[in-house]
Amino acid sequence: MSAIILHHYDPSPYANKIRKVLGHKGLAWQSVIIPEVMPKPDLVALTGGYRMTPVMQIGANIYCDSHLIAAQIERLQPNPKLYPQQQAASIAALEQWSNNLFLPLFVVVVGHGGFIDEPFLEDRNKVMHEALSPEVAKAKMTGSLASLRSAVVFLERQLDDGPPYLLGSEPTAADFAVEVVTSALFLLPPFSGLVEGCPHLAEWAGRMAAIPNGERSEISSQQALDVARESEPVIDGGTSDGHDGFETGDIVEVTPSGLGRCPVEGQLVVSNAHEVVVLRETDSLGEVAVHFPRAHVVVNKVGSNR
Repeated sequence: MSAIILHHYDPSPYANKIRKVLGHKGLAWQSVIIPEVMPKPDLVALTGGYRMTPVMQIGANIYCDSHLIAAQIERLQPNPKLYPQQQAASIAALEQWSNNLFLPLFVVVVGHGGFIDEPFLEDRNKVMHEALSPEVAKAKMTGSLASLRSAVVFLERQLDDGPPYLLGSEPTAADFAVEVVTSALFLLPPFSGLVEGCPHLAEWAGRMAAIPNGERSEISSQQALDVARESEPVIDGGTSDGHDGFETGDIVEVTPSGLGRCPVEGQLVVSNAHEVVVLRETDSLGEVAVHFPRAHVVVNKVGSNR
């Protein structure tokens, strides 16, 4: 197997999630630091337009969205398990629940001021459903803090009967997803009051913080592009199941349904309940396969290759 390459920047909470997943699995990985704001020419050359962080590369296979990246890591290294089969629905629910908390978190950070500069906010507003100014964020802070406090109370109760992790004795994908939000609650001053009186949550957060990031080595973005150019895509995610009306060979546009509304066009090779995979033919890299989580994208047919 080709090396795992993670395209990321260190402060990214979703990249931190994947770094910890890699560490939990005991996997070595190569780091490519990307810009925090556009332009990101080398990343976009790989993805065809997707610009969010992180992106995982294995040879000429490009994986977008931290949900799919974590699931792919599980396929590469099944143990320790992130997705125990009997907890699949609970994990999916907690992952989606934590996703819904990220916007209130961002609102509070922007409204408080001092943590996000104007270029970063301007860049993120280009991919959000509704632009967020510091003034608008300040007006929404009370409601956002209330939503986050409700979540903190829920988590404290979830952990109150003694399990060290959200769903039992070992961390699952749910723990890594929820930590994306909770790590900020324990680190940033605007949230200090929310986590007071939550000892079980604090202990859980400490356990999650102690998970290492795995064996990391640095490479350049050019080296990562060379890897893609010298590799061929490996399609191992199954075939299209036909439930969404698309067929292998369709030319489709895949657009994230949440943050990061950046469409990617390519030839459909897989569309099933787990993922959508499109092949892209590029002059500079040859053929690359770009993978997306099916639940988090909108797919539109734009043509056929038949």
